[in-house]
Amino acid sequence: MLYCGGEGIVGRLLAARVDPNARNCYPRWHLVRLLTQTMALPHRLWGARDSISRMCFHAPDATLLHACAMCGDASDARALVRARAQLDARNARGAT
Repeated sequence: MLYCGGEGIVGRLLAARVDPNARNCYPRWHLVRLLTQTMALPHRLWGARDSISRMCFHAPDATLLHACAMCGDASDARALVRARAQLDARNARGAT
């Protein structure tokens, strides 16, 4: 999943017919998942507020709409809602 991917990335993904409800799922021992879990440690251990550790903490099972919300990207979030993104989807942490 691309976080804070820059202007127009969601529009290009939707134009390519990517499922707006696709989830960020990697097998337990996949290198990307291990890297994400490692980068989430500051947020997990002492509540660090930097955007990278916060995003990595909430990344497991997150959707593009979750990513837009974490990045504060309202225009891409609106595009996902128009594309029928699930508004009540929960990530692995139970966050919507």
